[in-house]
Amino acid sequence: MIRIAKRTDYAELVSLFIEENIHNHKIAPDRVAQTSDVLSLKELDEILSDPSSYLGVCEYEGKVVGLVLGTFHLKRPNRWNPGRNFAYLEELIVTESMRGKSIAFGLVSAFKVWAKAQGASCIDLNVWHSNEVAIAFYRQVGFTDKQRLMSLPVDG
Repeated sequence: MIRIAKRTDYAELVSLFIEENIHNHKIAPDRVAQTSDVLSLKELDEILSDPSSYLGVCEYEGKVVGLVLGTFHLKRPNRWNPGRNFAYLEELIVTESMRGKSIAFGLVSAFKVWAKAQGASCIDLNVWHSNEVAIAFYRQVGFTDKQRLMSLPVDG
């Protein structure tokens, strides 16, 4: 069952965010520090009370096994930018033991419904270039490449 997160989901949300933090640290240790300080109750309350934020969870047999976190953005037009309304998918996490059961599909679908209701014309996200499993999933649900973030070390 996919539903909006509640404050009472806090411990399970923290567990999912820690799992994601470990995963991201392994992929990009120069960018992501491993930590257990991933979400405070105050931060959760802010997310839950912000109408431009969406935090959905997948509950299976009474336990939260996945989450999707995203935000809605309105970019006003200017001389060089036509402006746009879009949703940004910040986190999509499914606990490792539940992967391959279409949970991520359901979470993205729920986020897409919310994004459309907000007036978004698209959903954007960033994904680590070496996270081939995630890239394949995002392509499978319809995401396409729009730009590439590149980095150049300046030391050495």
